[in-house]
Amino acid sequence: MILSNIEKMVSVIIRCSSLIPEIREAVFQCLVRGYFSDPINVGKGRVNEPKRCGRQECLAVNSMTLIHNRSSIKDGSSQRMIQQPLRRHVIEVKT
Repeated sequence: MILSNIEKMVSVIIRCSSLIPEIREAVFQCLVRGYFSDPINVGKGRVNEPKRCGRQECLAVNSMTLIHNRSSIKDGSSQRMIQQPLRRHVIEVKT
């Protein structure tokens, strides 16, 4: 009789948060002339709002506002998991 132990890791989710929206690309609009900016990549959750309008015809200072429905937003959640070893005994019988 041969006895071998097989170990396997089993994960159990103990906590899960609700959906958290996370912005990936931001689009801004000038409040003076209505021009839209090119999509701006967001790094580490920080949005760098443009200080002035990017169009040569306008160049208004502090006139940009975030446009949510043109921006790219991803839903995410955080999960907390624990891992516990699970032991199984397998017995082989040779005849």
